[in-house]
Amino acid sequence: MLVIRLFTYFCLLAVCAACAADTLSVEDRNKARRDLNILLGLDENKGIIKPGNGPDSNKAASLNLASPLYQKGLQIYEAALTAYMQGDYARAVYLLKQVIELDPLHKDAFTYMLKAQDLIRKAEDPEGKLQAAETIQGERNELLFQQGLHKYVNNDFSGALEFWQKLIQQAPYFTKAFKFIKMAEIKQNEIVDNFLNQGLFYYQQGDVSKAMAEWKKGLRYAPDDERLKSQFSLAEQQSTLAVAEITRQADESMRTGKLADAVRIFSEALEKFPDNVSVREKLQKTRAASQETVEKKFKEAQALHDSHKYGQAVAVLKEALALNPDYLPGSQLLELCEKKADQERQRATLKEFFDAGMEALAHGRFYEALDNFTMVREKDPAYPNLSEQMKKAQEAMKGVEERKDLTITFNKGLDYYSKGYYESALREWEQISAKDPDNEIVKQYIQTLKGRMQEAKELQKKKTLDEKKAFDLNNRAIEFYRKKNFRESYKVIQEATELDPENTSIRKGLVAARKEVLKADEANQPATERKANELFHKGITFYRNGEYAKAIECWKKVVECKPDHQKAQKYIESVSQKLAKIEKI
Repeated sequence: MLVIRLFTYFCLLAVCAACAADTLSVEDRNKARRDLNILLGLDENKGIIKPGNGPDSNKAASLNLASPLYQKGLQIYEAALTAYMQGDYARAVYLLKQVIELDPLHKDAFTYMLKAQDLIRKAEDPEGKLQAAETIQGERNELLFQQGLHKYVNNDFSGALEFWQKLIQQAPYFTKAFKFIKMAEIKQNEIVDNFLNQGLFYYQQGDVSKAMAEWKKGLRYAPDDERLKSQFSLAEQQSTLAVAEITRQADESMRTGKLADAVRIFSEALEKFPDNVSVREKLQKTRAASQETVEKKFKEAQALHDSHKYGQAVAVLKEALALNPDYLPGSQLLELCEKKADQERQRATLKEFFDAGMEALAHGRFYEALDNFTMVREKDPAYPNLSEQMKKAQEAMKGVEERKDLTITFNKGLDYYSKGYYESALREWEQISAKDPDNEIVKQYIQTLKGRMQEAKELQKKKTLDEKKAFDLNNRAIEFYRKKNFRESYKVIQEATELDPENTSIRKGLVAARKEVLKADEANQPATERKANELFHKGITFYRNGEYAKAIECWKKVVECKPDHQKAQKYIESVSQKLAKIEKI
């Protein structure tokens, strides 16, 4: 029961306090308080809740775990347990009284206070000293277990294991500790696995620094874990080798006078290994060694600035600041040069737009000219000669607007023309000709259109005559068909089809007549030829079904019936080759 009470105190103190308050009435709590005050030798009415003024039972006992009062009580209680475990029972009684002052319902504090007082009395009795020593050892073992339990519930599994392993060393019979040791080891292994796997993920991505950071965190939870120690050691060795290679490259750059490269190499290395003191120190030394070069480049940039060569000055200053990013005069001059370089680029851009506008205006591209001039005006309304050129472009555009309607009408006519609506196209273009009689292009289109219209009329006339003739021929063909003269019907209806190929009725008659002619031809064939044709088509059916051997057999019979049947001979040769290839597979 003691273990359960202490565990509940460490994990759910606020919940227990709230439940206790809910189960006691104000009168019961006042009675308990008076009994406690008498026991402690305090004022009997101290802490008594007055009727009507007491706090709401649903709120009074609810503890704020983050409040200073709760934290103070927890610290005093832990100090009291430590004193109790160390055998300083007088101090334990003193501290436990303070805990009870803060929380009168703290049953564990009250229990331990009574035990401590009892042990003080027994220690004064020589005959009870042995029994007291055994009791003390048992209590100390229990407290050692509780201290481990406190670490466990606060996720300090390494600390919990330390307490419990110490406990089983001095008290191997304390069996319940073994169960909790196993639980703590499982929890600790889960944490170790998490840090180990996260570190391996970073390691596989090539980020050795982050991997080492993860494994280092894991070692805080499990300092003796061999897997973490092994991985950390391996990464540390690789980090050392990488830093050595980086240092070699940087030294080579410095030897050849490439200080900026050396600074860059060390800067990149520091980003990769932010905790590496050696890299940080080497970077600082390299920057210090390059300071003379920085100042020299700064003077060069100043001279370029004074010569209005701002772009070149920016390039030189960037080289200097690559060596020492903290060089304030260089940063200030760079900002100024970049601003002036931007202004120069803007002036050059405006000139490009203005020149493009002038060229477009000269070649009659008035919309394009006005667009370019408008861009210039948005950036610099006072640009020289801009207003005059914009006015010219706007006046020229008025003429364009006047021709716009004519262009729309012309395009509309073109659309009608392309679709074959010649009369509508002619109507549109004649409107343009009325407004612009000198437009030679429109005149040519009208002339061409009228020629097409005449051709269309003649074609339509011919088509009408052909359709009438085809109709008459079709009627003749029908008469022949009714009289069973299929061959003559087929001949006549062929002529009708040539005159009116789109007439579906005539085409159907052509198919019917041809079918009858074929029947008659087939009936007149010799029996041998009919048999050959049947066998040939049967072979075709076998071939389509993938039965190549049967198909070849049918075609061989065709050749026997009709030796000059070229198709059968050709099919036999072709399919035999195909069948041979299949059999090889």
